[in-house]
Amino acid sequence: MGNHEYHDPRCWRYFEMPIPVFGRPSERAFYSFTWGDAAFIVLDFNGGWYRIIDIDDMPSGTYVISDSVVLQLTDTLLHEKSTTLKQLRDRPFTRQAISAELVQRGFSEAESRAVRTVALAGLRDFPTYEIAIRNPKNGRISFSIPANRELFQGQWVWMLHELRRHQDKKYIFVFGHHPIRYGGRTRQPVVDLCERFGVSATFSGHRHVYGHHLHKNVHFFQAGGHSDTVFSSLADGPKETFVFHRYGPHYIVITVEEDQATVLSVGRDNQVFESTTIQPRRK
Repeated sequence: MGNHEYHDPRCWRYFEMPIPVFGRPSERAFYSFTWGDAAFIVLDFNGGWYRIIDIDDMPSGTYVISDSVVLQLTDTLLHEKSTTLKQLRDRPFTRQAISAELVQRGFSEAESRAVRTVALAGLRDFPTYEIAIRNPKNGRISFSIPANRELFQGQWVWMLHELRRHQDKKYIFVFGHHPIRYGGRTRQPVVDLCERFGVSATFSGHRHVYGHHLHKNVHFFQAGGHSDTVFSSLADGPKETFVFHRYGPHYIVITVEEDQATVLSVGRDNQVFESTTIQPRRK
């Protein structure tokens, strides 16, 4: 889950995240799976996270039509519907009441969803949530929960649990959108856990450059240049663990076999510019 995905309701609508029920927080997009003798641990590094709810699934709340609500719906409603909506200004409604009122006044289901999305004011069932994004075109509201130590702590406890659980695997791969180890910067406690438990390799993106570090027998791949346009600068600072460093578009292909894993790093010309062999972990 990257910063663009967790802002976009479509990601949550079309992808069912296999999110673990393990401690807190249970709604972040981190998960794991195994395939053969390899374990894959996927982390969520986003600073906060969004819970996106369809307006028809909102369990409770207060709806108020204000001048601001009418203005926000200018591009969504026809003029006569906007005029009708103004007649309901400054009256608090329950979900059932506003739905019935809009049907009675000739609003279609799509128009009703748009109005309710913008007019939702009270959040009785979500007192700690803050509305971050309202999308009247698809009737969805994104609630922002700011990150804090407790949110991330639950993920690190879960990661520790997964690393211990998969110590019998020949390969353990860890993924995260934001850089895990790049230049002189490390993301803690992820790096310490990876090195402590002998993770085979980590893969991350976000920065549009390629970097390969090797530290304490863990390969850290920074491979965020998968688009035609790259705009991140190369890292400054200590580079003592760099194996390879490259600017420009690229992608990677990973083959996992019983006796070794191979990481091919490929440029836009489809030529391999680095080939890395990873041996099975010592069980």
